[in-house]
Amino acid sequence: MIKRIFLTIMLMLVPVSVWADVIALSYEDPANELQTVKPTRQYVNATGPVSFYLNAGLDRKVGYAITDGSGQTVVEGMSDLIKPSDTITVFDQTYYGKVLVTPETIAEGSYTLTAQILDSAGSVVSTQSYPLVVDRSEPTAGEWWRLVSYNTKSFADNDRLFGTYIYSIWLKNVNDLSGVTEVQFESYDPDNGTVLTS
Repeated sequence: MIKRIFLTIMLMLVPVSVWADVIALSYEDPANELQTVKPTRQYVNATGPVSFYLNAGLDRKVGYAITDGSGQTVVEGMSDLIKPSDTITVFDQTYYGKVLVTPETIAEGSYTLTAQILDSAGSVVSTQSYPLVVDRSEPTAGEWWRLVSYNTKSFADNDRLFGTYIYSIWLKNVNDLSGVTEVQFESYDPDNGTVLTS
């Protein structure tokens, strides 16, 4: 009875997966900051090895494979058997699983990340795939363009003339390996660097 209660408590505390799953990816970005993201993030800018948090049940192995657009395996890894002491905590949740790390930096490009659960003999039990894009390059852009128009108003009683400058500013040929979905402009006060609008 005591053993049964203990097992029930353990299962409640530690989610167990029968399907291959990447819980998170962890890596250092170009600003030397550690990023931990879900695999659905898809776009990463890792400057070094990437850590994969993989979830599975006890007495299973976990693995990963990264393949390029032609289906060639770029890098892969596999763990040893998962034991009761093999728990991982990420996003405030604890799981049975392993953290596997790529041996080197992944080159820029578009890939498929496949998580694997294997039995004790190394046979694949289940897989789960995610699109993965590695992009460390900053966006490129062409020339700045500016159009200035002037709106004037006159007042007959004192012959004074008032006017308003209207600036239209745009940037041509913005490109990025991962595509561009949004561009944010900021204007600054030239005297003190204060952001006026963004």
